[in-house]
Amino acid sequence: MCPEAAKNLIENDDRFEIICPLVSNSDIFVLKDENKIKKIAVTQNRFYQEKIIKDEYGAKVQAYPMIYSSLPYALEKGRVDGIIIDSIKALKLNGQKKALSINKNYPSYVLVIKKKFKKDKKFKEFINNYNKSVMELKNKDRIKNSIEDYKKIKLSNEEVEQWLKLKVKFFLIPQREY
Repeated sequence: MCPEAAKNLIENDDRFEIICPLVSNSDIFVLKDENKIKKIAVTQNRFYQEKIIKDEYGAKVQAYPMIYSSLPYALEKGRVDGIIIDSIKALKLNGQKKALSINKNYPSYVLVIKKKFKKDKKFKEFINNYNKSVMELKNKDRIKNSIEDYKKIKLSNEEVEQWLKLKVKFFLIPQREY
């Protein structure tokens, strides 16, 4: 779950809690022309994306909130000069793909669970299986196969290399008593 939705959930339902970050830097810029940026579309209510634009470009570039599914269309039709979108969804989009920041990590997804689930042995099994999967994703061929299976697309080795340069990070869930 994205950090803002997770925060909203736990503020409104005390049965849930955030355990840890799972992924950082999965959102990226897709730009028409990096030298001509005035407006970048972001997903509405993802305020951290607006902060990212300010951090990266200052006040000279406007964040333009819109529905997530319309981001690629807005870019393609020239309504905006760039978008912030999930790196997996960006793979087949036209445009310059750029990591959000070289010097910072932006949490993209966090693990949210029901508090009572922490005591269930299935939670421990989930942690073990998830962590095993994260370790497998250190292998370039495994990443390629996983993305291809998930998106039902074929990727060239060049596209996989480009995705790896975006510095998407998968975190292990700490093995401890919850």
